[in-house]
Amino acid sequence: MAIKILNVGLSGDEEALRRIERERQAYEALRHPHLVQLFGAGHNGPHIYIVMEFVKGQTLRQQIPPAGVGLRQALAWMTPVIQAIHHAHSKGVVHRDLKPENIMLSEKGEIKVMDLGLARGGELDQVTAVGALLGTQACMATELVQGEVRAACDECDLGFML
Repeated sequence: MAIKILNVGLSGDEEALRRIERERQAYEALRHPHLVQLFGAGHNGPHIYIVMEFVKGQTLRQQIPPAGVGLRQALAWMTPVIQAIHHAHSKGVVHRDLKPENIMLSEKGEIKVMDLGLARGGELDQVTAVGALLGTQACMATELVQGEVRAACDECDLGFML
C-alpha cells in the first residue's frame, strides 16, 4: 500500500482539505485495472490520509531512454493509459495532469495511471481553487491555461506523451 498524508501544517487549510477530499472522491469513483486503486481514507488526529495501491516499478519517465522508444513500444505503453483515461471520462472525471511521471510500469509489466490530485469532474468541480493554474505547465493543454476543463485537456496531454 501507498499512503498519501496531508502535511500537518496544511490540516487547517480549507483548500488543501478540499483538494485531498477531491482526490479521494476521484479514486472512489474510478475502478479500472489501469488506474491505481483506493483502499481507504481517513484521519488520525491532525493527520489526513489516503491509502492507495502501491505499484512496485518505475514511472514511464524512468523507462524512456534519451533517444525515445519505437512506435510499437509507445503504443504498448499508451494503450492501457488511453483505456484508463477513457474510463475516467465516461465517469465525468478529467485527470488534468497526465505526464510520464504519473504513469507507472510495474515490475510485472502492468501500466497504472496515478495521481488524481488535480482531477475534476461532476461533484469534483465544486472544490477547485478559483484563478489557480494547477498542473505541469510543460504538458498543459491550452484549454487548461484558459480555464476550461474538459476531456480534450487529457487528450492533449496524451498526445504530448506520445
